[in-house]
Amino acid sequence: MVSEGLGLPAKAAIAAGIAVAAAAGVVFALTGDEPEPEAKPAPSVVAPVVPRAPAPASAAPEPNPPADPAPAAGGPVPPARSAAPSVAAPRPAPPSASAPAPATPSASRPPKPAPSPSPSPSRPSPPPSPQPARAFPLARLEHAALGGHTGPELETWSSSWVWQRWGLVAGGQRFGQGITVNSRSSVEITLNRQCTSFSAQAGVDGLSLLTDGTVRFSVYADGQRLWRSDPLGYRDAPAAVQVPLAGRSTLRLVVEQAGQGHLPTLASWADAVISCR
Repeated sequence: MVSEGLGLPAKAAIAAGIAVAAAAGVVFALTGDEPEPEAKPAPSVVAPVVPRAPAPASAAPEPNPPADPAPAAGGPVPPARSAAPSVAAPRPAPPSASAPAPATPSASRPPKPAPSPSPSPSRPSPPPSPQPARAFPLARLEHAALGGHTGPELETWSSSWVWQRWGLVAGGQRFGQGITVNSRSSVEITLNRQCTSFSAQAGVDGLSLLTDGTVRFSVYADGQRLWRSDPLGYRDAPAAVQVPLAGRSTLRLVVEQAGQGHLPTLASWADAVISCR
């Protein structure tokens, strides 16, 4: 038998190979059908060659019997699984909802245009202030036949005799300007603009020193009488006149004889002024 021809070392090697193959079969049976990564088969165990003792010269050399083949294993022997389980690489934790998003570089973000200033609300323009009233003294009025029709004018053909004076006396008082008329007179004035009032001091003129007659003064606007005085004589103080003219277009100054005198009587509208815009 083979065991008889082999030495003790060869038998020990064969027994070790059989033990390794048996252990591999047990491991394969324990692993079951779980798929494992394909591994290279373990190298077959080859029995060490034992040198023979030289045969005696007289004896014929015995043919060396073929060695029994090593028992084939039931399949490729997988390598033994390590006891420590493989540790998977940790996955990166998902970003938290509260974590701020990473800021992108400012170079890649287009610059925001500067907000255009909102227009301020327009304030309503204040109403135009009324123009100051302009005084037109009767001593300076032009006659309508020669005037420019831009202000109050004396109607030449519809008015009685008028004396435009600077410096006169009426009712014993001195005034700077005015007009003097007869005791029976009517002076027509066209306003030609928006006028506001007429003012004057009405009385008997100082040139009627020896007269004993009396007169009455009246103011009309657009044919309507707006003011009338009491009968006034030479020694009476002049009467103050203040008449509104808003919305009027004509002014008429009338003097009537209240009492007949022995001499003609002159009447004066002293400090007579028409105020217009």
